[in-house]
Amino acid sequence: MSSTKVKKIMSTQKRALASTSSGQASLLKRPRIARRNQTWRWSGRNLVPRSWLTEEDVRRVVREELERAKSDLAKYGRSCIGDALKDVVQQVCSTENAVQKPVSNFGNSAVGFICHTEAMGLANIHSPHLARAIGKSTAKNDARNLRLQLRNKLSLPLFTEKKLEGEGGARISVALINADTGDVVTSGPEASIKLDVVVLEGDFNRDDEENWAPEEFDSYVVKEREGKRPLLTGNLQVKLKAGVGELGDMIFTDNSSWNRSKRFRIGLKVASGYGKNTRIREAKTDAFSVKECRGQGMYNFYSIT
Repeated sequence: MSSTKVKKIMSTQKRALASTSSGQASLLKRPRIARRNQTWRWSGRNLVPRSWLTEEDVRRVVREELERAKSDLAKYGRSCIGDALKDVVQQVCSTENAVQKPVSNFGNSAVGFICHTEAMGLANIHSPHLARAIGKSTAKNDARNLRLQLRNKLSLPLFTEKKLEGEGGARISVALINADTGDVVTSGPEASIKLDVVVLEGDFNRDDEENWAPEEFDSYVVKEREGKRPLLTGNLQVKLKAGVGELGDMIFTDNSSWNRSKRFRIGLKVASGYGKNTRIREAKTDAFSVKECRGQGMYNFYSIT
């Protein structure tokens, strides 16, 4: 641009500034002497060098830098929290594994409580949502796997009007066990509950290691035939003491030939009014036949000969 044209532009700029109502010059002033080969552009009513930044340009740059800084800070925070929580979980698990071995018989609950407390405290610092998730998971895992277990088998064969006994003439014994450890539950309210003795269908073939529903167990309970005496009579309740109990004297009043499977089982379940807040799985014997007592003499004769 020639010097003559530059002078004309400068003169026009001065007249425009003088004609404003406020009489104040623009904040963005160009130098009195223009540099040689300087290029110009219009910004509103002002002619400014192209190398100058306007207020709008500055605001845009600041906004972009702020957004970039926020994004970088968020990524850094997430990575730090994630690494910290991973370290916490690893430390808790290693501590639990190291301590559980020497105290596996009695200290599992204590170790679990300590680890849970430590994890909850650290999780609360970093993330309340994680703390709530840990709490729900732990509450679910705290439920004990309790079940009844018969400790000896019935003495066979069985005849009507004959007392039920264990093998070798011993009392039939039942225990409340923790299925996860195999230990007898010797303390707590569950260790002194009462049990009901019932007769089951012989085709209740669920494996002893399975967890069936109480409703399924009750659906296999057998009642006496119409017009007959109760199928099983005697002491039909067992009181546990320190998690262990013995069945009383009981006799069958009817044979099993009329039953759909031709066999029975003895079952034990928690009596009504006990163990309401804890699921305790029922116990059952192997299937067996019950013969009429008049056939016992013939059986004894052939067994001797």
